[in-house]
Amino acid sequence: MAVLLVEDDVMVRLTLADFFEDAGIDFLEAGNAEDALAILDDPLQRIDVLVTDLNLGAGDSGLALAT
Repeated sequence: MAVLLVEDDVMVRLTLADFFEDAGIDFLEAGNAEDALAILDDPLQRIDVLVTDLNLGAGDSGLALAT
């Protein structure tokens, strides 16, 4: 299972990344919607689960990423 973690708050992202690592979960990280979209649009990246903040700053929305 591959998880895409999208969080603009560095401390929250690092905390969740540590949790995923400890759980043995394969994941990719993005600090903003633009980077997340680049990963999601890459046909070579298989993402099974999206974990995202709803408010990504600068008008970006985690809800928009999910749709």
